[in-house]
Amino acid sequence: MAKLARDAGFQQANVINTEGKPGVFRNARSRRAENGRALFMYDVKQFDPAEWTSPPTEARIVDKPPLGKVIVGRGAVNQKGPEAAFLAACMPFAAPGKKMPVNLVMVAEGEEEIGSPHIPQLVSAT
Repeated sequence: MAKLARDAGFQQANVINTEGKPGVFRNARSRRAENGRALFMYDVKQFDPAEWTSPPTEARIVDKPPLGKVIVGRGAVNQKGPEAAFLAACMPFAAPGKKMPVNLVMVAEGEEEIGSPHIPQLVSAT
């Protein structure tokens, strides 16, 4: 997560340890913009492989009638796909001489499915 954020132009992307799973705090600043913020989870709910028709930790293109060919993978729609799309949209601002048009402060954590019990530690450490 930290590397993906840096690749997308965030000047600061630090892994913060908590008593649970670590989180990632990332920051991108623009001198001319208002603040913005986003909270992402970096993992999705635990899974039972027996409930899957393809390997859940691998993205696969499968035939799903009546839809046709679709991409199936754990977290592809829940979070990982939308987060990857957002970071990809930020990447042009990582080019030399480019700046984000807004300030972004983003927090990514891995305990959303259990109520984010350690997010206060993550946020207070930043």
